[in-house]
Amino acid sequence: NANNDNVKQLLGGRTADQLSIDESLAALKLQKQQGKISDEESKFAVSSAANAAQVVLYMKESIGSTHALADKGKTLSGQVQTDFTGLDATKAPGIATALGTSVNNLAQAATTAPEVAKQLARLAEGLQSL
Repeated sequence: NANNDNVKQLLGGRTADQLSIDESLAALKLQKQQGKISDEESKFAVSSAANAAQVVLYMKESIGSTHALADKGKTLSGQVQTDFTGLDATKAPGIATALGTSVNNLAQAATTAPEVAKQLARLAEGLQSL
């Protein structure tokens, strides 16, 4: 069958988790054309599209607050050394390190979130077409 050959050529021996979003959507569309996607799977795709769209909205809204939180964390990490006195001062280096790691993770999340949101939006759009 020509459609089966098209799917095999598209996959090129790769597993589903190695495909790009567009390649995965193309494979799903071919399977739909072949009648290999059940009504249940179609409903799941539509539900997944709605969920992905909600996550995209959340991510877009949270980027600004994530930047602000990272900035606040940087300010706080500079104050850790002076905020502890007596025996508690021995805890300051560990707290400063943990806070620094958290701030770096927040900053990285805010940097990568826009691209992830774009990919999820593309996925939602493609799943809705199934």
